[in-house]
Amino acid sequence: MIFYEQGAAENPTVLLIHGMGCNAERSFSIPASILSRKYRVITVNLDGYDGKGTTFTTISDQADKISTFLNKRYEGKLYACLGISMGGFIAMDLVCRHCIQAQHLILDSGYVPPLPFAKQFSGLVANGFMQILEGRPSRFTTRGMEFFMAYGFKEDELCPDASFQTIYNSEYSCMTWQIPENLKILNHSSTVFLHGSREKFIIRGARILKARAPKMRVICTGNYGHGELMFNDPQRYANLIARVI
Repeated sequence: MIFYEQGAAENPTVLLIHGMGCNAERSFSIPASILSRKYRVITVNLDGYDGKGTTFTTISDQADKISTFLNKRYEGKLYACLGISMGGFIAMDLVCRHCIQAQHLILDSGYVPPLPFAKQFSGLVANGFMQILEGRPSRFTTRGMEFFMAYGFKEDELCPDASFQTIYNSEYSCMTWQIPENLKILNHSSTVFLHGSREKFIIRGARILKARAPKMRVICTGNYGHGELMFNDPQRYANLIARVI
């Protein structure tokens, strides 16, 4: 795991957590640069995505390592925390289970309800990501991306160092992650759930969280699939983050 920090140290601190199959550079290089004009921005390459030969294990393990860093460097306090996709699971874990304080929490497509056959599904996802990274996605993979994510990731948007085991563990950890009992911590308007209008599985997840935290705001970002706004219009994405915090 590698942390990067930019922006003046005295500015409010914002943590950005990338999603499965991606890394900080390919997800947040432009948004982090824009936000760092006003905020102290922290990005992180999770285990398995850091180019150090590590392997992603579980969401809880990643949250534990991030919380150790935040407690040491920032007294466990953030102005805002954003997690996209799998990063949203980690962000919720940080706040609910690791007692990290964040005045604002942004869950960008940050929860999808579990699907059956988690092991088999995780294997299919890992195979699909490997095909994309190798530049040879099958028709099944392409259609699967269109069905589940409504957006086909490109090879240059994904982390080149991610292994099959890292992707498998990432997906399986998401599929088996349990919503914290104290989710009521997030029951206020400074918790925001973002989603594109084409993300039908993510929209279902947003409804589940909204039922548990009714004061959470849910915002549709437009006619986008999973991660599409971040990758295709990073300037607008950065502006959106700045507006909601």
